[in-house]
Amino acid sequence: MAILNEDSLRKLLKTETPHGLFCLYGEDMYLKDFYLKKLIDAAIDPAFAAFNLRTFVRNEHELTDILEATEALPMMSEYQCVLLRDYPLQDLLKDDFEVLSDTIKNLPESTLLIFFFSDPAVEYNTKKPDKLTKYFDLFQKHGVLVNFAHRTPSSIAKMLVSGAKERGTSIDAQTASYLIDRAGTDLQTLFNEFNKVCAYACGEPVTEAMINECVQQTVEASVFDISHALLTGNADRAFEILHELMRQKSEAQTIIGAMAFNWADLYRAKAALLSDHRLSDYQGYNYQTKSATAIEKTIRDARLCTLTQIKSALDILADTDAQLKSRSVNDALLLEETLVRLAGVYDKRDKN
Repeated sequence: MAILNEDSLRKLLKTETPHGLFCLYGEDMYLKDFYLKKLIDAAIDPAFAAFNLRTFVRNEHELTDILEATEALPMMSEYQCVLLRDYPLQDLLKDDFEVLSDTIKNLPESTLLIFFFSDPAVEYNTKKPDKLTKYFDLFQKHGVLVNFAHRTPSSIAKMLVSGAKERGTSIDAQTASYLIDRAGTDLQTLFNEFNKVCAYACGEPVTEAMINECVQQTVEASVFDISHALLTGNADRAFEILHELMRQKSEAQTIIGAMAFNWADLYRAKAALLSDHRLSDYQGYNYQTKSATAIEKTIRDARLCTLTQIKSALDILADTDAQLKSRSVNDALLLEETLVRLAGVYDKRDKN
């Protein structure tokens, strides 16, 4: 029938009561959980959920039991809901697929059947079919697929601005973007930090100072600050941030991975600047998950170094990554050594 995104599903829920088959998947766990509850609440009365909501988790039940549940009649309600959370469809036999297919094709009008996939790696892969592809083909033909991608930073900022009012405080768009840059775009983590800073504000407008006081930075945000410190010749500050990451028990591989992504962003930004590209062109370099403020900071930092220096930094990070994966090393010592090597790159006044 259709492949929807979050906006399309929101509109659908405003105009009709959901029934039939829905498959929820995608990278944003917060949105998947949020709209799963929306779907269930829209279809069945919470007062009768004990009778009309049947949940099956992974492979704890036989397929026949699940399919029989779809045939049940709702009690004191127009619809019943059957929820399959992370059911291992890829392990079903060919005959099971045929039985499931027949059930879906003949699903009662009074049944809402939901397939829910927690794993963000699950996707509808049409170019390189995998074991789940034929099931997603079936779901699309006879139901609704909903792919929950991460929201863009601008849409998240709007959500925070309106959410602050509900929490008895306020936050402007620029400060909301700063919070996103510091806490990341994962909505589950972000809202935990947002609730914390709103409570800390005690009815006053949320400020950047409040965010700095009580919101823990993501590894990515910390690595961005390390990069900027090195580019501005403040190696001491870079080491302070690195040691704070170590105190937080961040894994060396995670830190190096974030550093590699950061310097790759710098490389793209520098290449674009050398080509006289405009700010709007940066959307073509997978910057859609960055806020406008973060993009501007990346461009700012790209102006502080040369392409040759960025390439040297990427070579150093690749070497560190290889050492982490190939032999037993002292992670803390290796990270510090890497920072010393990176600082040395930016000490050189390369004009190329």
